[in-house]
Formats: sequence, C-alpha cells, structure tokens
Amino acid sequence: MHLLAVELTAALVHVHRVAESRGARLTEAGREAPDADEAPDSDGDGPRLPAEAFG
Repeated sequence: MHLLAVELTAALVHVHRVAESRGARLTEAGREAPDADEAPDSDGDGPRLPAEAFG
C-alpha cells in the first residue's frame, strides 16, 4: 500500500507540473482565463472539439 501511495504522489506531482507549465504558456501567449461570471457560448453548451480531435 505504501508503494502505491508513493507512486500516486509522484504521478500527481508530474501532472501538477505539466498543468502549471501549460497554464503559464497560455498566459504568455496573451490568452486570459474567462471571467467566472461570463456566460458560456450562446448555445449554452460551451466549447466544442472538431471530429478530428477524436481520432
């Protein structure tokens, strides 16, 4: 059980590092996070991915 906890912690540290890095790059590119009170897309469904994104 201890080994599982150690491996999970290492994986979460890696995920956090990647998320921070990607978030920093988005900010550097001039993109800002949308305001929390800003309404979603006009159709209410939020962002959509093209079919090509699913392979």
